[in-house]
Amino acid sequence: TSRTFLPTLIIVSLPALLLFPLSYLSGRIDLFSTKLRPETIAVILGSRIILELFFGFLLVGAITRLFLWRLEAAR
Repeated sequence: TSRTFLPTLIIVSLPALLLFPLSYLSGRIDLFSTKLRPETIAVILGSRIILELFFGFLLVGAITRLFLWRLEAAR
């Protein structure tokens, strides 16, 4: 972990920071439900699901790539 701390930090923090606004909106949907139309709420929740799937896929791929890179460097 100490050898790959910075790349791991960047790989994990970037998706978390990009998803934070959508996570906050969907977590506090009770504040916005009276002000927004149902279609808008559905778009917010749907986009959160799609973006979490996309960033989760990128995160797993990047961690796998980082692991393989460290494994090749150890040889």
